[in-house]
This record gives sequence, C-alpha cells and structure tokens, in this order.
Amino acid sequence: MARAQTVNSTKTWWIERLLQTPIDDHRKFVVWRILVPYLINIRKCPADEACNIMRDWLDRCSTRRKLDFNPNYTIKYNINSANRNGYLPISLEKLGIENKYLSNLLSWIDNYLSFHCKHHHTSNESKGT
Repeated sequence: MARAQTVNSTKTWWIERLLQTPIDDHRKFVVWRILVPYLINIRKCPADEACNIMRDWLDRCSTRRKLDFNPNYTIKYNINSANRNGYLPISLEKLGIENKYLSNLLSWIDNYLSFHCKHHHTSNESKGT
C-alpha cells in the first residue's frame, strides 16, 4: 500500500502545487477535472473536508478575478459526482492536450517557483544565513 501512495505522490505533485496557487481563469475546469477528483478519490478526503479545501482555494482565486459561477453549487455537484463515479483527476500529460492554456500556466508557475526558491536559497547562502 505504501508503494501506491508513493506512485500517486510522484504523479500528483503538480496538483498539490495547484492547490497552493490561486488562478484567475479555468477555475470550473480545475474543480471538475483536477482538484475534486484528486481530493475525493486520491487523497480520500471526506466530502466536508474536500468542500472546505475547495472553498478556500476558490476564495483565494476570487481575489485575482471575481468568480463567474456559484462556487457552492459547483463544489457540491462535483464532489457528489466524484463520489458517485469514482473518476480520477486528469493526468498532467492529458491536460496538455485538453487544456493547453492551463497546462502552460502550470508550467510557468512551476518554473517561476523553482527559480525563486533556488534564487532565494542561493542568496541566503551568500549572506551566510
């Protein structure tokens, strides 16, 4: 069982990063195809916990650009659907085919964060911290 969790974590690191990153577009797609299936069927979160995580993420997203949909309905509908059907989140590879814009955005975020984390670590070393 531990092996399966390791495999999942190596394939879903980008979803964990997405959960930490508010975005200004494609939020319904992300809720439907990525985050809710991940929380319900990979992380095995109870519905109320998944709902809270999704509300928090969408609240942070709405500070970048106001939501144009009802978040409570969207979250509940997708949680019920993921529970009922057991579907998994889209893979990063398939995301590149289905939603090129979002795939490019995630690549940019990953590169940006990797660069700044590396740069911050290097500057702290040169300061002796």
